[in-house]
Amino acid sequence: MLDTIRQWIVEFAEWLLEILLWLPRELFALFMDALASLVESIPVPDFVNQAAGAFGSIPSNVLFFAHYFAVSEGIAFVLAAYLIRFIIRRIPLIG
Repeated sequence: MLDTIRQWIVEFAEWLLEILLWLPRELFALFMDALASLVESIPVPDFVNQAAGAFGSIPSNVLFFAHYFAVSEGIAFVLAAYLIRFIIRRIPLIG
């Protein structure tokens, strides 16, 4: 009898822990979804479209080495780092 009560208490504690850990995860997921929709709603600036046309005049041998050395990914990483730095500097008490 005592073992079954102990087992019920353990199962209830595990259930309660699962609920208490599920709630912050769901709130974080909802917050991240809202943040993603906010970022996706920002329109692309015009100069980005103009820059895409400017890259069309680069010779093919330069493009070969740029692709080989993953220059496009490197530029994306650097720009993402600058964006993250800009956002973090705007957070009070952190930046």
